[in-house]
Amino acid sequence: MTIVKADRHEAFNQAKEYFKLQKDGVYFNIEIKRWKPRRTITQNNFFHLLCDYLGHELGMDAALVKEGIKQIYGCKIKFRDELVPKPSSMCNKFEEMSALIEGCFIEGGEQGIDMRDFIREWEKYKAEEARRQNDSKKTG
Repeated sequence: MTIVKADRHEAFNQAKEYFKLQKDGVYFNIEIKRWKPRRTITQNNFFHLLCDYLGHELGMDAALVKEGIKQIYGCKIKFRDELVPKPSSMCNKFEEMSALIEGCFIEGGEQGIDMRDFIREWEKYKAEEARRQNDSKKTG
């Protein structure tokens, strides 16, 4: 059984109903974690679109742009005594992917690339996502 993003009352009720259906003598491992917004497929796609666009505009391979953005703006993990960039596939928090996307805007702007249309789209997406988060808090 998996319960995803539920307040404590809803999670308790779902778990209680599930356990009513189980036989005596069955044991369970239960893990409870605080829900956090995860990166979205939209963020992922937008980041790769930006890397492709910047690569095209700069005459560079998109993979090199992506690596450069990750080096400067990416989420980091400690390896030995150094902070090194995580692979972008491991940047699973909404905020981590947002930092990569906003890093693309900064780098594009510093290179004289017009990023205004992309920034407008990103701001609309963030506003919609914030509305969704607020709505889910009210109903969840």
